[in-house]
Amino acid sequence: MAAPAVPLIEVVLYQVRQEYTQSDISKSLIEANVSAHNRLMRAIEDDKNIDEAYNLFRKTTESILYKMSSESVVDSLQIQQNARSKANEFKIIYALPSLTSYLYYNPSKDLEKLKVAVLSLFGGLDFQVPIHQNKDRMENALLKSGTPYKFITLDKANHYFQKTKTGLKEEYSSLENKFVDGFLEGNI
Repeated sequence: MAAPAVPLIEVVLYQVRQEYTQSDISKSLIEANVSAHNRLMRAIEDDKNIDEAYNLFRKTTESILYKMSSESVVDSLQIQQNARSKANEFKIIYALPSLTSYLYYNPSKDLEKLKVAVLSLFGGLDFQVPIHQNKDRMENALLKSGTPYKFITLDKANHYFQKTKTGLKEEYSSLENKFVDGFLEGNI
């Protein structure tokens, strides 16, 4: 269910990109932010150049916060503090053993070794582990393994298989705390 078939770092970087797709932030700044996330994760993983990566992350975050500010008079000190706070938060998150142990792990390699039938469920509106990023990799690995498999996509489902309109995280708190219709009954 909503299982990634790509290394978690690819999922994380996709999510960073998606965070700003509905904004008027330039593609170049979005990509600079994606690179800053990538560099911070890699620096922590390698235990090298962490301060340099942290500073790049903070500066890029600051640039995004300036662009996102709707105030006519921008509080530079507040933006700098918010950028530092966000950089500190991600430095901690990206160093969590529960995350770093999976960040560079490639699930496809294990899927290639499976010898049991696989049923894989995807939410059609899952933006955390999107079908377009994972299904093809999973299918190629399963084809390589020679195991039988079936994919089912629940078109109106998010990452948690709840009925959704957009699939965006901002919508989660307003959704019913139940699976999409037909999920438990096997009518999928």
